[in-house]
Amino acid sequence: MFVIDLSKQIKARDELTYHNSDSLSLINQATVKLKRLHLNNPQLSQLVIMGGSVLSSAGALPEAENLLREAQAMTLNEADRALAAFNLFQVRLRNQAFEEALMALQEAINIDQQGYALHDVEKYPIERILGAGGMGCVFLCQHKLRKQRVVVKCFWEDCQGTVEEVFKEAFAMSEIAGEYVPMPLDYGYVDPVKQERAFFVTEYIEGTIDGETWLAKRGELRLAEGLQVGLQIAKGLQVAHAAGILHLDLKPANVLLKKMANISQTSEMAVKIIDFGLAQVAKPLQQALITRQTQNKLSLFGQAVFGTLDYAAPSLQGFEQYGLPSVKSDVFAFGTTLYRLLTNERPRKLNPRRLAEAPALFDLLCDCVEDEPHRRPSIPELINQLEGL
Repeated sequence: MFVIDLSKQIKARDELTYHNSDSLSLINQATVKLKRLHLNNPQLSQLVIMGGSVLSSAGALPEAENLLREAQAMTLNEADRALAAFNLFQVRLRNQAFEEALMALQEAINIDQQGYALHDVEKYPIERILGAGGMGCVFLCQHKLRKQRVVVKCFWEDCQGTVEEVFKEAFAMSEIAGEYVPMPLDYGYVDPVKQERAFFVTEYIEGTIDGETWLAKRGELRLAEGLQVGLQIAKGLQVAHAAGILHLDLKPANVLLKKMANISQTSEMAVKIIDFGLAQVAKPLQQALITRQTQNKLSLFGQAVFGTLDYAAPSLQGFEQYGLPSVKSDVFAFGTTLYRLLTNERPRKLNPRRLAEAPALFDLLCDCVEDEPHRRPSIPELINQLEGL
């Protein structure tokens, strides 16, 4: 069998399935044969849905969507209709077709809310999808009771342990919420008895966009903007570390940016860092990714979905010789994150030509991404040098 741990329901973990040229050829042959089956075959809808799942795991997203739409056009029972809709949601997320993805998710929830809701949709009705990645999906929702917008992040993987263990650092987030960190409001599971489908709620800050969206819409930050952003990120990390909280998943997608005008009408950047401590919730999938990456090369699509590793220190990538994750892991991620925001390039290798106008800043970022943790600056040293710049 050429696929491992695949089911009819598409999962984020499917992106870690390894396919070679032989398995991809077999998938294509099976897809052709599938379309030749008689429409009255009672198992056809199940086979078509499974075909969409397999094609999705291989990165063949247009073909997967076509199969799932064919399944929807068939006469399906309620269970198959909900499953086909949820799988379409997953495929459209990967294509970043968020409006269409939300329509499919709402269809699945309307049929089987307990089976397919990713958070408490009665308490937090969904307005739109803000983003999605290998670890989870983020929604803009209404707090039904307070009549205010909130951000709800839902996680693909279930984490074992008590609520206190799973959300240990998320509880601590409330101690550092303020200038640099949004206020946490709620947490929970869709199924609290089985501890399945964890979600986390924070305040929504109007007008902010995450760093990756900023890069896509506006391009890289100007040097003055980048220094403002970098200094605020560093100060936010300092506050967190003083409270004993590590981030461990810092990247542009977890930095919210907003351009503000002060009294002198000059633009200033405001920064909020999100997802402090939530790496604990996503840990099972992160570990699976690290294991897979060290054994087999990921597809280009898989690399795009799981871009977190571009920003992760060696100690977070399974290289035990660099010790356990620490405050220096966040320093490493700071260097890769700020480089990305200033250059709009992946930070796999820092290029001095991209920051030729600021050689001192480039040297500082290079110090941040040293493999050996003891060679990276401390957060106070980082702040001191940024203020000097």
